[in-house]
Amino acid sequence: MATLQKSIDAREETSLGPYSTMDDTSEDAMGDTEDIFGIVNQLISKVTGLERTIKHWCHKPVAFHAVRDGGEYPHLGKYQHIVFSTVLLNIGNGYSANHGIFTAPKAGLYIFSASILSNYKPATSLFAADIVKGGHVLARVYGHGVNGYHDQRLATVVTQLRAGEQVWVRLNCCANDSLWGYRYTTFSGSLISLLN
Repeated sequence: MATLQKSIDAREETSLGPYSTMDDTSEDAMGDTEDIFGIVNQLISKVTGLERTIKHWCHKPVAFHAVRDGGEYPHLGKYQHIVFSTVLLNIGNGYSANHGIFTAPKAGLYIFSASILSNYKPATSLFAADIVKGGHVLARVYGHGVNGYHDQRLATVVTQLRAGEQVWVRLNCCANDSLWGYRYTTFSGSLISLLN
């Protein structure tokens, strides 16, 4: 009877799994646990990546396109904002037709483009203009019509903006200058990507 009890006790000790002494079976169990944690971490990474992709593609777009209609746009002063008063697109309401200023509704990477057409009159056929971000020049355009002809120039920039930062186009030269409209003089911009 004592021998039978010893045999039962021995079988119970070996069947306790990780609570028994270390053997190959317990090491396999630990390896399986590490594999499961690795798989879970991979799944978490993939879900996080999908969340970023969905956030990027499902964000509300921001874009505007404004132009100068009519002919001559006269009597511009040096460093005066050029107001593109005809708004053809303003998704996100970032562009103000009253002041010619775009205010970023959200932080991100933006692209802006400004096209300027000079006047054809000799006294006002020269112009220089800046694309400005918060008072700092991002790009410049220069044109000089000659012999009664207009001259058109274009600049495009990509920049990062925080929510509330502003971008506009201003005349750099010359005082009492004039530009030409008829939708040749334009300003547009768009949010390319949200930034994390």
